[in-house]
Amino acid sequence: MEGNRVLPITRSLSPREIANLYRIAFRTNRLFNFAVVRSSISFTAVFPVFKARVIQFFNDDLSDLFRNFNRVAAFVFRDVLRNRINRTPILFSTASQQTGSTSYRHRKVKT
Repeated sequence: MEGNRVLPITRSLSPREIANLYRIAFRTNRLFNFAVVRSSISFTAVFPVFKARVIQFFNDDLSDLFRNFNRVAAFVFRDVLRNRINRTPILFSTASQQTGSTSYRHRKVKT
């Protein structure tokens, strides 16, 4: 076997270091946008942000007519990755989409 040996990180990581690891790990993933650290009064969390896309694949899901799995990208990553690293919560998010003047909220209804 050739290549670099990978060793797990055994020390504690700061939220900023965790966000940076997401940036490195997902730098070639087209669904990943960015990762940020946000603090509130009660906690600090890392927010990996993914594009607003639906991921669909066949998986024998009997609740879907065509047996497809359908989920927003951020929630697929949430299901397969850790939701907490050290004591830092990881809150997977979907990037906001800008709405143009044709969005439902901005349309004027003729009376």
